[in-house]
Amino acid sequence: CLLGQKGIQMHKEKVEYVNLGIDIDLVEKSTLEGKSLINKKNDLIYVCYGGSLGCSYDFDVILDTLKLLKKNNYTNFHFVFIGDGDKKEYIEKQIKEFDLSATITGRLSYCDFIKTLSECDIGINSFLKDTEVVYSYKFNDYLSVGLAVLNNLKGETSDLIDKYNLGFNFDHEENKLFDSLKYLLENRELLKEMKQNSINLAKDLLDYKQEYKKYINFIKETNA
Repeated sequence: CLLGQKGIQMHKEKVEYVNLGIDIDLVEKSTLEGKSLINKKNDLIYVCYGGSLGCSYDFDVILDTLKLLKKNNYTNFHFVFIGDGDKKEYIEKQIKEFDLSATITGRLSYCDFIKTLSECDIGINSFLKDTEVVYSYKFNDYLSVGLAVLNNLKGETSDLIDKYNLGFNFDHEENKLFDSLKYLLENRELLKEMKQNSINLAKDLLDYKQEYKKYINFIKETNA
């Protein structure tokens, strides 16, 4: 805006958003050359959280869900925390105390992180309640290797999940993480479909080589 003698004059500028891009070539290279930290058993569904085990994320909702699944005799899955951070000891203590079907890999190189992530089936995108985040690179990592996503972020992330059938959105009140995860553990065909939707979206909409061309075109059009 400009402030002149007659007060404030508002200027409308052309605005356009561009999605965070994924380096699909690097992801594919990592899945081929990286080392997986999962000793995978084909009969199990692998669920994961990938990234920093930091204070911005809701690990209690994940741990409580794992406890409920154990209580209800769900044994067809294994949970992997792929990463390291301030909450690692807390999570390890909970896993041991409640004998949960879960492991923690610790910190990995990006190549090994992507390879390990690619061995999984479902990714949890779980932030603390009332967080202001609407999109994260974690979500892109999940999509890039073809994971179904269970997410509690509002806005762009939840919209993409609903629009392209990439998984389910959950909250802390009615649509519990337990219900969404339980449903996918019981419906492998739907899980397979969602996994394919994720990889298709990553390649078609989020490949940075295509997506970031919008920046260049937008700048050219604006300055023309």
